[in-house]
Amino acid sequence: MATESAKKRYYLSALSLPILIPIVFMLFPDFSATPLLIFSLVFGGVAYLVFVIGVLYFGRQKDGDWYRRLSYFAPIIYAPIQSFTVLIWFWVEGAQDIFSMQGMSVISLFMFWSIIIGYLYVSIITIVYELFVNRNVQP
Repeated sequence: MATESAKKRYYLSALSLPILIPIVFMLFPDFSATPLLIFSLVFGGVAYLVFVIGVLYFGRQKDGDWYRRLSYFAPIIYAPIQSFTVLIWFWVEGAQDIFSMQGMSVISLFMFWSIIIGYLYVSIITIVYELFVNRNVQP
């Protein structure tokens, strides 16, 4: 079993993956997932940084188990933050119909995909933790 400090260190470092993975895949423009990853970074990067700042602030005195439990809910917590930043982006760009049915459907689509992509990251982080970190660190 991993120690508390190893758990906390692992989950804190895993917070950087949604920023680092798209940047790394920019080096491989022919890979089929690269446009989706770049799109997620462009439209979700600022919101993700706000989310990470909040996690670091509220989790500064928490243990590794808190970060592990938070990771299961992180995409659901992040989705409204991301939708709010898209709403601000639409407003700055001068979109007239932000609160129309069409505008809300676009924001709902962003929210849906942020949850899907978020749980993809959470799955990867959880699988790597259970296969490598949790088994190799001695208490």
